[in-house]
Amino acid sequence: MNKTIYVLAFILISKSGFSQVPDSLLKSIEVNNPMIKASVKWLEYERIRSRTGIYPDNPDVSYNYMWGSPDAIGNQRELEITQEIRFPGYYFARSSMQKIEFGQSEIIVEKTINEILFKAKNEIVTLIWLTKKELTLSKKLKESSDLFVMMQQGFDRKEFSKPALDKVRIYHLNNQTEMAKLRSEITVHEEILLQLNGGIPINFTLNDYYIASPLPSLDSLDQKLLKFNPDIRIASLNIDLNGEKVKVENMNRLPKIEAGYKGETILNQKLQGIHTGISMPLWENKNRVRQAKIEKNWSQLNYDQVVSEITSSLRAVHSNIQTVLQNYLNIKEIAADPSLSESTFLLLKAGEISFPEYLAEVQLIFENQLNFLEVERDYFLLQNKITLLTGY
Repeated sequence: MNKTIYVLAFILISKSGFSQVPDSLLKSIEVNNPMIKASVKWLEYERIRSRTGIYPDNPDVSYNYMWGSPDAIGNQRELEITQEIRFPGYYFARSSMQKIEFGQSEIIVEKTINEILFKAKNEIVTLIWLTKKELTLSKKLKESSDLFVMMQQGFDRKEFSKPALDKVRIYHLNNQTEMAKLRSEITVHEEILLQLNGGIPINFTLNDYYIASPLPSLDSLDQKLLKFNPDIRIASLNIDLNGEKVKVENMNRLPKIEAGYKGETILNQKLQGIHTGISMPLWENKNRVRQAKIEKNWSQLNYDQVVSEITSSLRAVHSNIQTVLQNYLNIKEIAADPSLSESTFLLLKAGEISFPEYLAEVQLIFENQLNFLEVERDYFLLQNKITLLTGY
């Protein structure tokens, strides 16, 4: 799109009287949403888990007391204390691996919050769109009501036939039915927003959009994508995680050292000394290292795939939003003129056009206004999607 048109589109949108979506509403959802609460608790569990298993095993202490028979033999007492340790590099590698795992857990919770707020923003946009649609339909409903009253009075004066009156009655009833369906749809989306807020009532009037700000260039969004997108960051950390797994499995190939103290007393004689031992890793450890290396190679390929898919999705959304803006410009001038429908009604009252001609023109104007509202809605939904992907 031409840069001038692109900037102009945003100026037109930002001057349409948009009000800021209440940040307190989104903050309320972030505090009260059950899924977010559960995710925060889960993160506490992950934080504690990340600090376990990174130290040497606890020492083993055993004490044996055996009665002698016959009594002349005496009783025997044995005390043994042993400690198994690995080479220090194992604990450093495991600690680093679990820190990375916890980092992924933090991103997962961040992603959960972003997705819930994304859904809430979409519900807000949808409710604003439905509210504007209701306002547009209410004007059409009032016109049909006035038209029905006028036709009823004319029928009473025998100026109009019964079939003509019935057509207007049907037209008015259709408008009433459409309004009832629309208000029911508004109630459904209000309920969804209420549930996102943990069932706590929302005391906000959502009747207009927040101010739209110009989007950065696609190259700039690509850079934001790599730094912000949770899926990309998790895939990137997975490469580091599998690298640490390779280190851990390599350390598992080294022997474990066991050291300790052992004492024994029998027949009034006391024996004591040191205990040492060493494990002999011969079989499974080699295969585990190979497995860890394969996982590391796979994680790199997976990262490239994730980046490719999400970048492609961003480019599609960015292209769509430009198309929507162009459509917005094309229909705004006509849709923004409220006098079109009113003038058509005046022409009908003056007898200059017939009811079928009026109906055709009003329907055309009404559909254009609805198209305008849908394009306006689609723009903000796409902007929410870009925010979800890039943090913009």
